[in-house]
Amino acid sequence: MPVRSTGSRLLRRAALMVMGAGWALTAWSAPPATCPPPFQMPDAAEMQKAVASATEHGLLWRITKDGRSSYLYGSLHLGRLSTAFPGPKMAEALRNADLVALELDVSDPKMPQTLKAAMAALPASAHQAPPELLKRLEAQRQRLCMPAESLAGMPPLLQVMTLMVTAAGNQGLSAMWAQEVMLVGWSQAAERPVVGLETAEAQLRALVPNDPAEAALLLDRTLTQLEDGTAERVITRVVDSWVQGRIDDLARYDDWCDCMKTPAERRFMAGLMDARNPQMAKGVDTLHKQGKRVFAAVGALHMVGDDGLPSLLARMGYQVTRVF
Repeated sequence: MPVRSTGSRLLRRAALMVMGAGWALTAWSAPPATCPPPFQMPDAAEMQKAVASATEHGLLWRITKDGRSSYLYGSLHLGRLSTAFPGPKMAEALRNADLVALELDVSDPKMPQTLKAAMAALPASAHQAPPELLKRLEAQRQRLCMPAESLAGMPPLLQVMTLMVTAAGNQGLSAMWAQEVMLVGWSQAAERPVVGLETAEAQLRALVPNDPAEAALLLDRTLTQLEDGTAERVITRVVDSWVQGRIDDLARYDDWCDCMKTPAERRFMAGLMDARNPQMAKGVDTLHKQGKRVFAAVGALHMVGDDGLPSLLARMGYQVTRVF
């Protein structure tokens, strides 16, 4: 099924699904002087223009083994309308795929409840933080006009990460334009299955440290980045590098992200990125061995370096070729 001919319908369907999953950060009215602008769905003409003008963006590899090719795509979990739709080479890769593999199967209607249950199952200490940090967190929530109920049940560290995504709205970025949205919409319209390479529980374990002192240090550092504008600058650079396919810049992320200065930050990033990659590579390999042509979309920072997915799968015997 041609991806471009169904672009408007695909994105609308996917956007509604993601809103239902609780990912949309749009349910508030924002005074423009202080809050990121609320998300607005484009009209049909704008959607058609975006589909017609779509170009290649991001990072795409073809991985070949046993006479069959699958694909690895380095995605972003937020974006703009201009990057929502696939260019010709990515559209071809999707047409050649039997299924789409994401970090989590966000097409699962039970995923919101699964995430909620997984957060509730975290240790009580994960939901606590020093009062002065909670005060700063609340100040940022109010500054960004995020409804308190949107953060209910989240550990403080996940709350501040959500606020960072919200703040990116000041740069015209939204989780509603994440590549996962387009891929789920395409999968539903093309009647291709979506599978998850991880569980919600595994992701939360990577996102929330067990040590309360370490979690507090990370919360403090992340709040500082949100308060002084560093978070928005870093996110903008990640997006620009991704759009332009500058994998070398993404590979040097630890040099310019201002997020790897302390031992706690370095341990956190190692657990968040490299430690998850072997399991995801194994998941892609398992699906490929089952005779499936896989389109695996995983966050772009999981694709870089000797422990990134392309390198891991090359060591597993795949011929790995950069498409764009």
